[in-house]
Amino acid sequence: MNDLCPHCGARRRAYWHELSPVLVSALLKFYQAIYYYRKNELHIRDELKRPGSPFTLTDDEWTNFTKLRFHALVAKARNKNGSHKHGYWVMTMRGAKFLKGKAWVPRKVQTYRNRVVGHSEDLVSISNFRHLTGALETQPQYDIVHGQPEPVEAPEKKQGALALSSS
Repeated sequence: MNDLCPHCGARRRAYWHELSPVLVSALLKFYQAIYYYRKNELHIRDELKRPGSPFTLTDDEWTNFTKLRFHALVAKARNKNGSHKHGYWVMTMRGAKFLKGKAWVPRKVQTYRNRVVGHSEDLVSISNFRHLTGALETQPQYDIVHGQPEPVEAPEKKQGALALSSS
């Protein structure tokens, strides 16, 4: 079966993205960088990928960072007019709660043409990754940034994502 649309050539396939140790490690580095730079809007190339950055993303973390948005743990930063700020990302409240052990998220999300269309039934928390990722030996004990922009609400309605968290 051909998975390309005969009219526009786009793929007609949905993909599953699992929340992996690599993604969780990238999320933790992003969270630490927010605290370090004292702002919840970071340009990941300038502040997390350049050599010498205190929170340098590995090649795998860098390549897969954008998948965190499918899990509604980070979001693209927006300009005042609503357009995306190229290269800038923000931590969502869900992402901060997940790292603090206060939220459970679906282990997998399904996307179709860059939109979330499904979720696995099994949920994971940060504790599921402690034995897999050395960077998660200690849980963050700080809030995002005192007196600075707080984590933003995830654009869940636009992505079709579920807001699953434990109280």
